[in-house]
Amino acid sequence: MDEYVKHGLEGSCTTQKDLDDTIEEVREMAKAGLVTTAMLVVPNLWTKEEADLRRRIIATGEQNAIFLRYGYITGIPERAVEDFRQKFMVPRTSSAIQKPYTHIKCQECRYENMVS
Repeated sequence: MDEYVKHGLEGSCTTQKDLDDTIEEVREMAKAGLVTTAMLVVPNLWTKEEADLRRRIIATGEQNAIFLRYGYITGIPERAVEDFRQKFMVPRTSSAIQKPYTHIKCQECRYENMVS
């Protein structure tokens, strides 16, 4: 997967079939469960005040429960899946939409600006 993220299809020996196979593998692995590693940024996660949050995290799935209790990642981190999905699974559209701007110039002071 690192090869795809670094170089994409251009400039590598990766074929479209390789990419399609990898996308299918990521989909299958994601079905088994994702790990929410962002839970670690919660301040005071192990205090009594956050006991309810820990119970809710554990209820979200086996991978999160194992990660929270023991620190073992047993599924794909959801952030990695989202990065991969955005790069390879979401159809791209052109962002070169022309906005109706007009270039203006003051004849007295020669100030230039763009206005819509």
